[in-house]
Amino acid sequence: MKHPPCPDCNGNHIHGHGYVWRDAIDEYNSVRILGRRYKCLDCSAKVKAQQEKNKLKDAGDSAALKTVDGTFQSWDDDVLANMRPYITTEFPFVFSHRSGIAKTIVSSLVDDVLTGKGLKASRDAVEQKHITRFKELERAFIAHQNDYCDHQLTAVGSASSRPFQASSLGTFKDKSKYSGFVPLAEYFSSVFFKYFETPVFSIQSLPLTWSSELKEKGAKLTRELYLHRRMQMMDGNIWSMDATFKVANLVIIRNANGTSSHPVNSIFIIMNEYEQVIFAKALVTNSSEELKGHLYKLLLHRYRARKFKMPMLIHTDNCCADRETLNQVLESLSDCDSQFSSRLADLLPNTIAPLPEL
Repeated sequence: MKHPPCPDCNGNHIHGHGYVWRDAIDEYNSVRILGRRYKCLDCSAKVKAQQEKNKLKDAGDSAALKTVDGTFQSWDDDVLANMRPYITTEFPFVFSHRSGIAKTIVSSLVDDVLTGKGLKASRDAVEQKHITRFKELERAFIAHQNDYCDHQLTAVGSASSRPFQASSLGTFKDKSKYSGFVPLAEYFSSVFFKYFETPVFSIQSLPLTWSSELKEKGAKLTRELYLHRRMQMMDGNIWSMDATFKVANLVIIRNANGTSSHPVNSIFIIMNEYEQVIFAKALVTNSSEELKGHLYKLLLHRYRARKFKMPMLIHTDNCCADRETLNQVLESLSDCDSQFSSRLADLLPNTIAPLPEL
């Protein structure tokens, strides 16, 4: 493939349109990425035709003029999403509007968030690695200058020759020399969310059997949706289920009249015997009817449709109420015959297709 297809029209009438560089950071250094910029001649012609058409209209209509000029960057999210997965996963950076961060750093942010360290601690850890790398280079630079000075003195044989002018790398943030930098914690936060909201694969590029409706919409698979679908493929024969109210109490909505309220009552979580979260749902009320509806869908759409083994043992701290709720769910499932379950699996091929590894 000489040029990537256009992310807007998926056409191949593409020409090179210069180069663009972008600053980024990896785990130990500040780097500068140079990438090719492309221009889609088809989209450019459409924009020109639209501009000519709008010249004949009122000035009020010209405000809706399309500003896209048909150009795109080689590392744009839509361009990478339209490529094959093995190509997309090889690109090592996550770019924002002005700079980028290595994927290895973003991956470590997930662990820092889950363990409660926070993004400020992650940013400080990255900065410490960069400063350590700077100190190592500075020490090697000074040692090289000392060796050169000793060599000059030995070759001349006299210390009265023109003295050697030693130079310095300056400080870590000296823009005229080393020019090291690490973005603020707020930038880490924005890139962290962008990483999960960015399309990873387009439906057309996946070698799977997806529904025609998704293909027509041009749906894209983000990491957020990927994690949801991964969780939907997990089963378990031994459940540990519990509801937490602490996290729900931290979520507060301030109303216009000055009062406050909690949008959710609790978060109900189910884990399997391997300590994997197979179900997590924010419950608005404390009613067992709301929970029964979610458990019914869990057992029907996941366990029955994929022919998983039903749970054999369930751990709970509210055995009396949960036992009654689960018995009612299982009784409702017993009313569904096996033919309905087989038809459900045939009607939902996109929910049982294997997912690619990221």
